[in-house]
Amino acid sequence: GLVRRPAHLVSLVVLALGLTSVVALEIPGVTRFKVETGGTLPVRIVAPFDLVLGEGSPSDGARAGEPDLRSYLDAVSVHRQSGSQPATSPAGYSQLQKALLPELLAMSDNAWSALRHALDEALQLVDTETQAPQDLAGYRDHLYRQLNRLPPGQADIAFSLLLPVISERAAAGAFGSGATVAVPGMPLDSVQVAALRRLDLVWTGWITPRFLFLFPVVVGLLFLLYRVIPETNQYLVQQPRELKALVLLIAAGLLVVRLQAHLAPWLRYMIPLAALGMTVRALAGFRVASMVMLVFLIVCGFVPRMTLPHMVFLAMTVATGLVALRQTHRIGDFVKAGVWVAILASLLIVPGWLQKSPGLPELSGSAGNWLETGPAFFARGPFLMGLAAVVHGLTASSLALGAIYGLGDATGRVTSFRLAELARPDHPLLAALREEAPGTYQHSLLVSDMAEKAAHAIGADPLLTRVGALYHDIGKLQNPGMFVENMGPDDNPHQDLSPRESAEIIIRHVADGVRMGKEHNLPPRILDFIREHHADQIMVPFFHRALEEAGTDVQVGEKPFRYAGPKPQTRETTVLFLADSCEAAFRAMRPETEDAVQELVSGQFEARLLDGSLIDSPLRLAEFQTVRRIVGAMLQSVNHRRVPYPISDEGWARPSTLSAKTISAAPPHTQVQM
Repeated sequence: GLVRRPAHLVSLVVLALGLTSVVALEIPGVTRFKVETGGTLPVRIVAPFDLVLGEGSPSDGARAGEPDLRSYLDAVSVHRQSGSQPATSPAGYSQLQKALLPELLAMSDNAWSALRHALDEALQLVDTETQAPQDLAGYRDHLYRQLNRLPPGQADIAFSLLLPVISERAAAGAFGSGATVAVPGMPLDSVQVAALRRLDLVWTGWITPRFLFLFPVVVGLLFLLYRVIPETNQYLVQQPRELKALVLLIAAGLLVVRLQAHLAPWLRYMIPLAALGMTVRALAGFRVASMVMLVFLIVCGFVPRMTLPHMVFLAMTVATGLVALRQTHRIGDFVKAGVWVAILASLLIVPGWLQKSPGLPELSGSAGNWLETGPAFFARGPFLMGLAAVVHGLTASSLALGAIYGLGDATGRVTSFRLAELARPDHPLLAALREEAPGTYQHSLLVSDMAEKAAHAIGADPLLTRVGALYHDIGKLQNPGMFVENMGPDDNPHQDLSPRESAEIIIRHVADGVRMGKEHNLPPRILDFIREHHADQIMVPFFHRALEEAGTDVQVGEKPFRYAGPKPQTRETTVLFLADSCEAAFRAMRPETEDAVQELVSGQFEARLLDGSLIDSPLRLAEFQTVRRIVGAMLQSVNHRRVPYPISDEGWARPSTLSAKTISAAPPHTQVQM
């Protein structure tokens, strides 16, 4: 437990503190702002959901003595035409109008004409429509979409000028989802400041109650992962670089969720966070990825300004990416998962479009309330939100692929795409093995077939096991003729060598294989198969021969005749170790009956279990029995008897005549085994 491992406890607390800081720590000028009426902000603030601020005092725009917007625009027009001072003294303008006056006067005639026309249309709509405070959010949003037809800078000016006018229509302020609450550099009125407070954007200090509540929650969630992950993926626990990469991925995802709260709705829904789930799924497996992403989504629920619909959208797309990515061996697997994410994202957005589209029946019940209180998905039009859904899904698969390639190189983890490349028979090492050591190559093919099937049956990585089995004996390329599978019927170079020399040559193929693998940039996981496929077993034939030659008067040490190891450390290398041992014994003993094959396999498995070769293996007893059953069945299929075929036409005669209905004559068989 953590009590007996203080270093793990400290690491867990530090990690929880870091993740909590990403989500809940406030930074002045970045996550929150020091604002007051008349002040300005450095960034644009967009309402992530509908804001109705409740009853209150009229905004700055409704103060007595402040000029009407039409009067202000008329004064600016007169000044632009005549070059004289505006009719109304600048001292009578609001702070916002004073700030905008130089920019309005400096505009080109075409820009001013377009801006004035848009403002006149908006003011006409304001005069003809009656809006209650609860309806003001959608009303403001509608005006903003109309003004958005202007160039970006002019749209900001127009909306800033209209903001006090709209606020005058009710004693309460309101902002629709996606509406601009504050424009960079523009003075804020009291309604905007109140909206910023509702959005938790006003600076109150570094540590907030949200931070204090979230920290113990994150500690508890990380403790659960600490207890569960080792039981699910023991190899991952033994790889510190992969664990660090996993932590960085989660921290980066939380940071993206935190920062996207300032974006417009269609941009928020375009950010492909489903790529995070796909990446974790490919690196750590489905079970670990499911637990990690569940913790991620729980923590995301505490992100400031996170809305329920956005949270549901995030959870559904991440879960779809995890489930749809069933295999990670081909690029097409990621593309299919991305398409499914895009389809689901579109289905989540369509109800929002129906709710906001005119002329369609209103949604009633809980669905309608859910949409009314959540983001206006199509605040800037159905096209943008549909585009956001498609981009979310398709870019998720692309980003996941890129992240897997990058993290594979950074962590030393071999990806499925790299394994697929290594499994090609035209790889230089495999091509050399096929040409220079054909017996070893055929042995590796058979062992890889057995190991792959057994690994699939116990839930290990079958592709990794197959590729590791293909390369486990590449060290024999240094001296192929010294290994029995490559010798002729009358060749045995070991007869001219001492037992110690023979053992040294045979044992050296492990070190040679590791060296050759490094020279050809084989991943560390593949090198583990080369190192561990003989464990620390003793070379029994040469050791017994040394004992016979030494006699009873001389002691013979085991060390020169024993492999250096290590013993198998993973389920995949254990499967290879057992399959390789059984195949070698099968070739040496050549059992003829099914019972003899099963007896040979059972004997090899029991011997490996009793001699301590599997002491470091995570293979469970039930998995051990499954591997034994599959290896036995595979060797039995290799040992099957064929139907005998004739080798010549001698000794039998064809019929002299064939009837019209006869297709072929069946010759008598001569006993030949192919």
